[in-house]
Amino acid sequence: MEKHDSPFIVVYVTTPSKEVAEKISYVLLEEKLVSCVNVIPGILSLYHWKGEIAKDNEVLMMIKTKKHLFDEIVKLVKSNHPYEIPEVKI
Repeated sequence: MEKHDSPFIVVYVTTPSKEVAEKISYVLLEEKLVSCVNVIPGILSLYHWKGEIAKDNEVLMMIKTKKHLFDEIVKLVKSNHPYEIPEVKI
């Protein structure tokens, strides 16, 4: 099987609420940085935070975009996200 380097990526971001996810989605779409965002509520996240194990209900954003736009997406998400350290992963 050949490996193809696709120009397209899916970026994953978690948010504390559907409202935050929708707000960020609209900004990404208005700036034409993405083709589509799926907002998936009901995600249970378990993680280390400040020396403790934390548990939260979150909303997952699946952001469909082009690879060369990733850095701009990270900047926009960070400037519109309420978390101290938002997760933005490919």
